[in-house]
Amino acid sequence: MNKSLLAVALVAFSTASSAAVIYDKDGTNLSVVGRIQAVAYSGNYNKAGSDDSTLWNSSRFGLAGRTNVNDYFAVYGFADWDMADGCFRDSRTDARHLFVGTDFKKYGKLQFGKQLGSVYDVQNATDTFEETGIKLQSNSNRSRRPGTIRYMYQGYGVNFSASYQTAADNVPILNDGYKRSVKSGYSVGIGYTFENIVFGPLSFKTAYEQINGQKDGDRVDATLPEVRKGFGSTDLDNMKHVAASIAWGKQQEGLYFGTLFENYDLSYENSHDLKIKGIELVCGYAFESGFVTTIGYNLVDKKTKDFGVDSPSTMTRRIPVIVRFKATPNAEFWTEVEFDANSSDNTNNEKKTHNNKDTLFAAGARYWF
Repeated sequence: MNKSLLAVALVAFSTASSAAVIYDKDGTNLSVVGRIQAVAYSGNYNKAGSDDSTLWNSSRFGLAGRTNVNDYFAVYGFADWDMADGCFRDSRTDARHLFVGTDFKKYGKLQFGKQLGSVYDVQNATDTFEETGIKLQSNSNRSRRPGTIRYMYQGYGVNFSASYQTAADNVPILNDGYKRSVKSGYSVGIGYTFENIVFGPLSFKTAYEQINGQKDGDRVDATLPEVRKGFGSTDLDNMKHVAASIAWGKQQEGLYFGTLFENYDLSYENSHDLKIKGIELVCGYAFESGFVTTIGYNLVDKKTKDFGVDSPSTMTRRIPVIVRFKATPNAEFWTEVEFDANSSDNTNNEKKTHNNKDTLFAAGARYWF
């Protein structure tokens, strides 16, 4: 969801041609990347008041730098921020990515800092929507965790990634609005891509991650205002997360199919467990005129266990549809709608902003550089 800025930045590491280059000399370049967008939401999003439609503006700003040391080695860095807008985000400017890295060319890359983990390489197969869709992977796909060390390799059809999570406070684990103290963690992912199978590449990927929470003596003081949210009775013991995906074709070129399976198993220190599993399916077609149409299906099964007693499953079944138009390489417009497909009653989505059975509508415009 909203991957364009990071994609531009990653290209900028190697070419510096897809961003605003402000310095390029003797093998070193520095680029400015960013985006500005406006999105109109229907009342069921509850973005303003109760059931009122509204228009939100947002922006991001980033810097990408790279220095080629020799023919076999380069160093780089990337940082971007969600900027304050004086209204919806008030005066907050939040860092999204903050990492430095070393590029060993054909031997892979090693990155240090706040970044996505190895699992996102798998989730990317169905991350094709903006405000709707991804009801399953949205539990974690925006979790850019600080203190992460990650190695990535691509070659000969193989995609491999491994990351290690160091101890950190105020870490997002799920996209539930809570942050927790983490003792350690790791993730590993592997995939293989077959080139040009009928109408495009065919990729198979899988990943596993585990996050371990701080124990009694290490836990941050839960009375501190900046860390109080998410502690108390819901201290995390550990999270185990498995993901697998298949992607066929290219999301922005011709016919595309994607499917994702995920299973989350979270244990808390108060005999409270949370299990989340499900699938996401997408089918899209990109026309040469710049239009891309995509339809999907999301099935999410959430179940809690308190003191050994299972609760009934909460089922989310949704059908998202989006139509995009890329007017220029730097500007696009979209409209999307999401329908219910017999979800459970009286349950909210991961943002706790609207009922699972509501029909949602959004339309937006974005410019990036």
